[in-house]
Amino acid sequence: MTRFTLGQLAEALDAKLDGDATRVVTGVASLDSAAATDISYLTDPRYTPAARASRAGAFVAPVGTQGLPGPVLHCQSPQRALIELLTLFFP
Repeated sequence: MTRFTLGQLAEALDAKLDGDATRVVTGVASLDSAAATDISYLTDPRYTPAARASRAGAFVAPVGTQGLPGPVLHCQSPQRALIELLTLFFP
């Protein structure tokens, strides 16, 4: 099973972490299917309500995103970060 801490992911994605750097995630999932051990992604502000309702353990989101229910990796380009994230989990 692939496992990363949020600190490791923040470094790999050149993201600013708002949350616990030691928290471990073991998968990547969409907002509506994510579990507490998954990291999910918000690439468009239109989906902010879905992100706020998500059960994801952490999120990749644009810089300045607030009000999500878990730690956030703030990225300048969340689309690019998502691609990099997928290559980390599925090399």
